[in-house]
Amino acid sequence: MKYIGLDTASNRIHCTLLEYNGKLLLQKKWITDKKDIKGKFYDLMEKFEQDVNEGFFNDSKIMIESPIYIQNFLTSRSLIQVITGIEFILNKNGIITEEVGNTTWKKSISGLKGNCKKEDIKKKSIEIFGLPELLDQDFYDSSLIALYCYKINKEK
Repeated sequence: MKYIGLDTASNRIHCTLLEYNGKLLLQKKWITDKKDIKGKFYDLMEKFEQDVNEGFFNDSKIMIESPIYIQNFLTSRSLIQVITGIEFILNKNGIITEEVGNTTWKKSISGLKGNCKKEDIKKKSIEIFGLPELLDQDFYDSSLIALYCYKINKEK
């Protein structure tokens, strides 16, 4: 069993994959450079679906960070589209996903508060997984989302 945390944006998906024992196996990012909303979505979903079809997500539990409300309507809409697209692609391949709010996974990590700052997340992720200092912030987020996924599914 693998445990996966996904952190999304309108033009990218960051992924951390933990092994059955909670150890970090790999991190991966899907990204698009398209500028228009539909072009970004379609390009990103095609790239993501290719890895799904190749078995990247087989035998795994997957946790996606729930969308947050952003005051810019188009950004909020794009984020929701990406999350829904991911869930649709995985579901049609028989892979079930769960969503988790950002305050929930943050509180589940020892020492973090639900409203903690990005620097706190980075520091905790480096402490737990030994990640390098110069990663995209979303890799630190996805690593702790994956850890949350591991924690709640290990107990089941």
